[in-house]
Amino acid sequence: MGLLNVKISDINDQINIVSVFIGLILSIFILFGVAVYFYFVVTSGVYNITLYFGIILLLMAFFGSLVAGMLWGHNFMEGSINGAFLSLIIVVLICFIVGVLFLF
Repeated sequence: MGLLNVKISDINDQINIVSVFIGLILSIFILFGVAVYFYFVVTSGVYNITLYFGIILLLMAFFGSLVAGMLWGHNFMEGSINGAFLSLIIVVLICFIVGVLFLF
């Protein structure tokens, strides 16, 4: 149990919150940018709306995590931890939003 606590503590020390927030802000810009870009495609009814949401989530997670990993990652492992932490935040936020939308 002690070794697990040491590994979790090491991972917590490597997370850079500023990098994660900048990646999250970029992800939100991507959300609005893709929404404006694909607005006419979705309103025309040619494509399924779930495909549209899948594209947005994929682009948000990929580019946001890429930026979070590259900003303040001194090595590959630190960048990977920042990118994975941002991906976790994006997934939790999007699941919360989708859950709220299903309530209505």
